[in-house]
Amino acid sequence: MGVIIIANTDKIKDEHDVGYKSLFSNKDNFLHFLKKYIGAQWVDDVSVDDLLLMDKSFILKDYKDKEADVIYRVKLKGREVIFYVLLELQSSVDYTMGFRLLLYMTELLRREFMNADKRKRETKSYRLPAVVPIVLYNGNDAWTAARSFKEYLDGYELFGGNVIDFEYLLLDLNRSDEEFILATNRLVDNIFALDQKDAAKDFVRVLNILLHRWRKMESQEQAEFKNWVQHILLRRIPDESDRVKILESIERGEEIVLQYGWDRAFEKERLEGERKGIQEGRIKGIQEGDKARQIKVAENLLKMNLTVEQVAQGTDLPEKEVKKIKARLKL
Repeated sequence: MGVIIIANTDKIKDEHDVGYKSLFSNKDNFLHFLKKYIGAQWVDDVSVDDLLLMDKSFILKDYKDKEADVIYRVKLKGREVIFYVLLELQSSVDYTMGFRLLLYMTELLRREFMNADKRKRETKSYRLPAVVPIVLYNGNDAWTAARSFKEYLDGYELFGGNVIDFEYLLLDLNRSDEEFILATNRLVDNIFALDQKDAAKDFVRVLNILLHRWRKMESQEQAEFKNWVQHILLRRIPDESDRVKILESIERGEEIVLQYGWDRAFEKERLEGERKGIQEGRIKGIQEGDKARQIKVAENLLKMNLTVEQVAQGTDLPEKEVKKIKARLKL
């Protein structure tokens, strides 16, 4: 039996995504993630010594910018299991997720079948490995995409078990309880805590809590956590002197007293993401008639001095309505 796990974390394009790739490429971190945050019964039988990280990548032609590049093999109760980790941190809800996962899973099973010994795969006892997809989501909006594939099919309820179906597991990081995350003091836990949107709004408080925990971590995890703070977290702070003060406080083991408008840094980052979406001809998350969200995005884009035409194109709002929003904002 094989179990392939797709832990869904947009493409590996910045330090944050690369950071998660490095995080889950560590066997101890990956196993902790499975045991605590997935928590399925079969995870209990997986040990870190059984995990073998494979140096491979998996890219579909249909999704050239979506890379799945952490693959583990393990023996589970004498059977080979494959953990297939798709690192693609979602910042907004992907309503095509079920279909995308189907394409990944189908291609993976095709490769498994073609790579199997022809004589063995044609026997009665041959079985393909099971595929268990997992989505790791850290967006601001609650995940509202269909969790089962059949819900992506029009009229699925008419055909019972005669249509393709599977359901993916979801870890919605920003809807996870902080107390649960901090119940254990591992690198994965502390990075998850820093990655929550509430942490962005109260950066100094959260980081001080984590620094107290940091002192009790193993030395290797201490170094990795400091590296994450320095190269991934603090890169969002434009003032170099602020970055230096925070790092010096960490090195001295002192409480950080710097008061920084961390929420403003995240807000700027989010607005830039939406602006980039306009440049690409789309805005992620504007789906299924979410009028309130459309208006909010339109307001933000108008404040960024985009034209009425650009805002209308990016939000699917009529230009007449965008003009009214602009007039209301007195821009």
